[in-house]
Amino acid sequence: MADMSEYVATETIKTEEKISRYRPGGFHPIALGNSFKQGRYTVVHKLGYGGFSTVWVAYDDMLHQWVALKIMTAAMTETSRELRWYDALGSWRPDSQYSKYVVRLLDHFIIDGPNGAHLALVFELMGPNLRSVVKTEYHDRADVDPTSILKMTKHVLKALEFIHQTGFAHGDVSTKNMAFKAEHLSNMTKEELFEVIGAPSIGNVARVDGQPLADGIPHYLVGSATWDGWDTDGEDEFRLLDFGECFVLGREPEIITQPGGLMPPETVLTEVYDYKVDLWRVGIAIYSFVFGGLPFYCIGDRDNLVIQMIEFVGDLPPEWKPSFNHLRIDFKRQPLLEGDLRVDRGLEYKFKHQIHEKKLQPLLPVIQGLMRFRPSERISPQQALEMMRST
Repeated sequence: MADMSEYVATETIKTEEKISRYRPGGFHPIALGNSFKQGRYTVVHKLGYGGFSTVWVAYDDMLHQWVALKIMTAAMTETSRELRWYDALGSWRPDSQYSKYVVRLLDHFIIDGPNGAHLALVFELMGPNLRSVVKTEYHDRADVDPTSILKMTKHVLKALEFIHQTGFAHGDVSTKNMAFKAEHLSNMTKEELFEVIGAPSIGNVARVDGQPLADGIPHYLVGSATWDGWDTDGEDEFRLLDFGECFVLGREPEIITQPGGLMPPETVLTEVYDYKVDLWRVGIAIYSFVFGGLPFYCIGDRDNLVIQMIEFVGDLPPEWKPSFNHLRIDFKRQPLLEGDLRVDRGLEYKFKHQIHEKKLQPLLPVIQGLMRFRPSERISPQQALEMMRST
């Protein structure tokens, strides 16, 4: 395998994927203008990337519309849970709950490349993810519409209820994996589309010794769509996407990817979890709708993450305290004293001092109910919706 230290991206796009991800088993190298499936899909831009895929804007020359093309790493192609979930879900219908809550899968095929065989999934083109919009909008709290927050909360709860009714857990619920509906984008001209998502930018890749690039290394990295022209006014309907971590209820995988501050407490302090990880994660998403950020942060110090959870939720269940104490010892911490906890991180405190819109007050017990330590005590999406009936 090539020594990745030999490569450098000039005009570096620092927030894009690492060049080291382009290796056997890794990402497939893409250039703007590449076509796939006998010329049917032509790539014009990049939407983004994740741990196991890159996602591109492509034109479907058969159906004459813009689509999202998700290309998995070669290592994940054989074990992709996402395609299996869509197969289990069955046929998409315009009047189905599927169409309301889940991004539509249009096609799939295999790409053979220098880094291996890659599963390609073709989805309807969606708008920006909610995380990027929440980050932008919440710079000015005056712009936040309480009615929109309530509608988004109800929508994500209904979406999660639907997924659980299909016999699956999503496994990676977050505002990053929720995107606004954007049916109007599909039939735009390329010029009109770029006005909304931004024109592509590139950062050239070169070897430091000037030698030719190895097979499997892209000649340039493409900057992700910026969505500078996206208008959020009136847009509060979205769909869940990225089912790469989904699993059948009762058949939990040994390992589930849970980024930093999004980790549910049972995945930190116990060796057992189930679909109720989705409930904790949707509670965090609703918190983000209300406050514009995350309740917790974690850069590897999981004991500190648990302290933040205690400040936010309350005391740990007695049966979890030995695990927490062992975690503190592992990180060579001093015993935790009651005075070490910060009251201003509690959810009730935050609602009292930061949220003055009466319409949003019913979300306090909803978030509290979803984010209980013991998974068995968390409320269901249906119960959360019942609590919001009067809003």
